[in-house]
Parts: sequence; C-alpha cells; structure tokens
Amino acid sequence: MSAIRFVMVIEDVFSIKASGQAEKVVVTGKPSSGAVRVADELFLKRAHDLIKVTAIGVESFNKPGEADGGSIGIGIMLRGVARSDVSVGDTLDSFGPEA
Repeated sequence: MSAIRFVMVIEDVFSIKASGQAEKVVVTGKPSSGAVRVADELFLKRAHDLIKVTAIGVESFNKPGEADGGSIGIGIMLRGVARSDVSVGDTLDSFGPEA
C-alpha cells in the first residue's frame, strides 16, 4: 500500500457475474489522492458506517494492476461487500476508523 492516503469518491457501481462464480462488485471514480494496487485493504465509508474491503482488481486506461491520484478514472473490483451495500457518493479510503 502507498504511504500516501488513497481516497476516491465512488461515481458508479455495478456487479459482474460470470457463470458459476460469485457476483463481483466494481466501483469507478477518480482518485483524489494516493494509489491503490491489487490486494490493498481499503475501507468503504458510508453515511453511518464503514466496511473493510479488499481490492481484487484495479484498472486505469487499460493498465491493470494499479492506479494513482493522477489517473483520470479507474475501476476497482472489490471483495468483502455486496452490490446493495455500495452507493454512488460513498468513499473508498485507505485509512480506517481512526481517520
């Protein structure tokens, strides 16, 4: 994980379901700071709580693997959350409850 705090407001959310596999949740947005890589643990900050999630896929401009605050827009596939738990306007943050 980057030493700089990763923060991204979620602009869109959708799910992907492949045959015989569990549903995957994908969020998109523009990072305001920091970088995110596959396997980074993040916190989904919602109106009244937060959920610990893991980035299992990251893509920026068809460059899989990582994305930073300089990216125009990125997509992050998440583990640890259901589609119904994520809303436009929620925030992904690399800092947890103490932040």
